[in-house]
Amino acid sequence: MLCFEFIYGTSEKKKLIKFIKKTIRNLENKYKEIYLLRNEEVYKIYDFNEKKV
Repeated sequence: MLCFEFIYGTSEKKKLIKFIKKTIRNLENKYKEIYLLRNEEVYKIYDFNEKKV
């Protein structure tokens, strides 16, 4: 359930929230728990093609 009515942020963030809103029911039917992590450069993402973080 989305808990706000106005989306603050970049156009990319707004599009992501709209996408989640459209697909959340399907995700809820498939998964017991759903988490959305915001990466503020805390989590390092490994690039397997470049073989670096």
